[in-house]
Formats: sequence, C-alpha cells, structure tokens
Amino acid sequence: MSSEEMSTKSGSRAAPGTALLAQRLEESARLSRFFSKLLGEALHLQADSILFSYTKDGMSVSMRHDKNELKSISIKASWYTPICHWLADRFVVLGDEARPDTWIIDREHEEFDFTSCVKVSDEICFLEVKNTKGAAGKHSLALSGLKTMPRARALERLGMTGATRLLFDKFLGAENGVIVVASSDTEQLLKNRAALLSLTSWNYGGDVAESAIRPDIPALSRTEVFLVSARAEDATDALLKLKEFGVDVRASNVLGAICQGFVRKTCPACARKATVDKKMVALLPPMLVPSSWDSYLVGRGCESCGHRGQLGYIGVQSIACVDADMRTLLTTGADQEALLKVAYPAGTRSLFEDGLGKVQAGTVTLEALAEATKVLPAAYNSLIGRSAASGSQSSTAALATDAEGNAPLFSLGPTGKQRGKPMVLVVEDDPDQRAILDMVFKASNYEVLSATNGIEALDYLKSNTPDLIISDLMMPKMDGTELVSKLKADPTYRKIPVLILTVVTDGDKEYALLDLGADDYCEKTVQRKILLKRVENLIKRSRAQ
Repeated sequence: MSSEEMSTKSGSRAAPGTALLAQRLEESARLSRFFSKLLGEALHLQADSILFSYTKDGMSVSMRHDKNELKSISIKASWYTPICHWLADRFVVLGDEARPDTWIIDREHEEFDFTSCVKVSDEICFLEVKNTKGAAGKHSLALSGLKTMPRARALERLGMTGATRLLFDKFLGAENGVIVVASSDTEQLLKNRAALLSLTSWNYGGDVAESAIRPDIPALSRTEVFLVSARAEDATDALLKLKEFGVDVRASNVLGAICQGFVRKTCPACARKATVDKKMVALLPPMLVPSSWDSYLVGRGCESCGHRGQLGYIGVQSIACVDADMRTLLTTGADQEALLKVAYPAGTRSLFEDGLGKVQAGTVTLEALAEATKVLPAAYNSLIGRSAASGSQSSTAALATDAEGNAPLFSLGPTGKQRGKPMVLVVEDDPDQRAILDMVFKASNYEVLSATNGIEALDYLKSNTPDLIISDLMMPKMDGTELVSKLKADPTYRKIPVLILTVVTDGDKEYALLDLGADDYCEKTVQRKILLKRVENLIKRSRAQ
C-alpha cells in the first residue's frame, strides 16, 4: 500500500470543484478503502498496534507486534487530520464493558484518546486510538488493542435483534440509495451515526438541513449507499424531514430511515428482580403496558459495573424501509400517520416501544429508558389506540371482528372482564423466529405473550388465559409434544386451541401431531396470511363450542 494507492480516486465524481456532497462521500470512501486494507493486513500479520508518525518526506505507517516492526508504508502528511477525524466519526458507542469516565475527541487541537471500531470484511475491528505530541510539536497517532468481532454479534450488542434486525438487513443488501439517520437530539444523533458508520461500509454526506448537499442527493442516491442525518423522533418522522427540507424525494432512491437512541444497560452480573414502580407504569400509554407485569430486572451494583448497576449502552431503534407503497405516500405528501399505516405492520416501531420491550427483557430499566426517550409520537398513539379500541378503524386490526362483522372473539381476562383484543401465547426457543411471530401477530391486533419452552408456557397459564397457543415442536426443557400432552390432560387448559409450528411435510407425521391433541399445525414456511387465517379459524371454533 502506498501514498499513491491511498490517493487514487474511483472516478471523476470527486474531482476539484465538484459538489460538496460528492466530495465528502469520495473522501470518506477513500479512507474506508485505506483502512479496510490496512487493518486487514495488520490482522493477517498479527500486529497488535499501528503507529502513524511524521517523517521529513511525509508520514510513516508502521505495523508492529511487541514493539517490533512487521511492515511499514508511507502516506502523505496531509492525510493525518482526515484520518483522525474519520476514526473519531466511528467512536465506540456499543459494548458490555464500562465506559471510561473521560474520552478526548478534540478535533480542533488534534487531541484524541478514545476507542473506535471499523468494519473489515464481515468483522468489526475494535482499536484504541491515542495521539501524542513529540518534542518538535508533531503529533503521532497510535492504534492499539486490535481485536475483532463478527458483525452479527456487534449488531446484537447494539440491540438489533428480531424484527429490527430483519429491517436493518434489508439496507445491507442495497447497492445504492440514501438512508436517513436520525435521533431526537444532537448527542444521540452523533452516537447513532458513529454506530452505523462503524458497522457498515456506508459513508456520511451531511445533515439534510445543509442546503449545499440537497441538490445532489437524487443523483448520488442512484450510484451508492450513503447516509444523511436529521433530528427526528422516529423513522417515519425522519423520512418526512427529507421533503420538509426540500429534497426531491420523487427523483431520489430513498431506502428508509434508522432512528436510534442509546440507553444504559442493566449490569447482568448484579441484576435482580424488583417490583415495577406503579407510578411510572401509570405514566405509560395504557395500550403498551403488558397485561401481567409486576417485576423487572434492576442492577444492584457490583465490582463489574463499579457499583453503578449499569454497564455499557444498548440501542433502542425505530427503523422504516421504503417500499413501493411508502414511496408513493412520500411523493404525494402523506402525513406521518399515513406512513405508519404501511410501516407499522412491516415492523416499524417507535423508540419507546422498542425500549419498553428491552425493559421487559431485563436489558434496561424504565428509569434508564426515560433518559433516552420519553415520547410516544402522537401518530403512534393514535394508531395503537384505534387498534385497541376498534378493529374496523385500522388496517392492522383485521382480526378484531370476523368477515361478517360479528363481536370480538376474545377470551376473558383473569378478572372476568373481556379483553380489548385477542391474546396468543407464542412458545418458541429461537429468538429471531419468536420476534417475527411477535411482529406478525401484534401488527394484526393481537396481544402477544412469549415463552421459550413448555415450562415457561405453563407458568404463564397460571395467570393468563390466551385465546390460542402457537408452539414450536423442538425446544429445550419441555418440547412441544410434552406441552400439548400436559395441556390436553388438564381440564383447565384443554379447551385452549393449540397450533404447532413444524417442518414436517408428510401425512404420517401430520397425523401423529394431531393425534397428540394439537388442534392444527403449520409448516414454518407458511405464508403470513395463511397462518393468520388458521389462527382466526381456530379461535372462532373454540368460542363456538
């Protein structure tokens, strides 16, 4: 690798005098290529540090192991500052470890002492970034502590799992397009941008409020994938910012938006059950409060977390992918509520909803979530409220009444009062499959409980009576076969219909499943609409008995 190689341009797009957006994207892309090669080679040589230092002819880049030089290359001295800033744009915001009390990122005086991470192939390379000033006043930049992590694991640590991860993965396969990266305030927006740049090969073009970049967004969105930023409360609000600031949405290839905030994680080493604060729960939108929720995990404080009860950060996400329907709405001036009617069934959620799911999973506390986001946008409140109140008013509530408009098919809750919407209990050990089912049923106006095996499912049934149980067959501790046997042997539960999810395709195995007492079965590859229709029919049959 040489200075000439680093300075090579991919074409005439970023030649002197071209537009600001193109120049930014090309400089970032050039540095991305440089670091991908540099770190890839350093990892191959098993280097533990990389030192950038000035020479009389430019700058030397030395790859070392135990302070012994393995290889050295030369680059132009003028690249020192852009390199520092490029790394600073990718400072680490995810991780299980405790964050240092003070990190230094002083661009003006070129003082740096922080951790960064950079995508190298399908892995993420973490590195400690620190610069020092020599006797002659010249800075040198040291990259040390090189370690890698699979990108899938890094995304999991960021909090992108289940339905959120599926939406994010749609962006990764794109060859061109613009993605709006958004957060509610400036600090969160910097963290969001840093996380996305660290985990992808995308480049950042600037904020949509900058008038100088807006005219070139349409053309460049058809040649490469890049990010622009905006202040917004959720992903659909971020998409509307494009039009609000005068971007030609009709001529642009808009892929979607990623709105993200960062919440302090509960320390897993000292997490203990605590009673949910009823006063805080009373402040939550009623339609989002689980029917049975009396405790959650709170860190008590230990040596691992410095006795703070919290360790590192995790993201809460609102992601929207633009499909043909969304594109039409964006170009015809639709409002946020109209966008959500399309995006919500596809898995888009508010930051608050995603965060509340992480509270219930024991990852964060309500108090920590409130520090990052306190707002459920009115468009969500209206959408969810209508779904809960009347299925006929929302396209996501098709199962609130049957085709003839008959009364709701919901069972009675523990108090004997009819619930506002039907409840299903999903028993599935695979977290991604569980998240997909959760998304599918919630988008169709179901209340959803989740369990990872038969034992957990039976525990849920002590305090809840779902309208239907949908269960995997192969699970640890107690599989679907044993669960069905126990349910059908108990007079309290035998009337609850059970639908088994399976990979079987032959008649003999189908008969064996039904012989267990299962009311129906579906292959895991079944179409969404067929699965929902089978569930609806099972509930109707059970209520008619």
